[in-house]
Amino acid sequence: MEFLIDENADLYFSEINFRVSTWSWASTVASMNLPHLSSETVTSGKVPKRIYRTIPDDFTALVDPIDYGKRIDTCKISSAKWLADFKDADVKYYYDKDDLEPYFTMMRNWEKLT
Repeated sequence: MEFLIDENADLYFSEINFRVSTWSWASTVASMNLPHLSSETVTSGKVPKRIYRTIPDDFTALVDPIDYGKRIDTCKISSAKWLADFKDADVKYYYDKDDLEPYFTMMRNWEKLT
């Protein structure tokens, strides 16, 4: 979602994209469901106070194969460090213990995704 806030705190939406992307999923996990909040804003004419939620400094999200490619394949960190970061991440784009099919599809297409 892209928007501007002017000096009078008026909101101007330039784009609302309801596809589920990596970062909209991360915002949902952080309790900021952007499509829902934008719909609520449009219908009520007010920005819900919860849209301004502070994200904890230690909140992490990663796109599994892209993050791996950027940090492991470029030798920025060790495999062990990456696995620890992956395990501790609040949001993983492909891995979900309750729905493993996206993860298996990612693994079958690893070379294309990294």
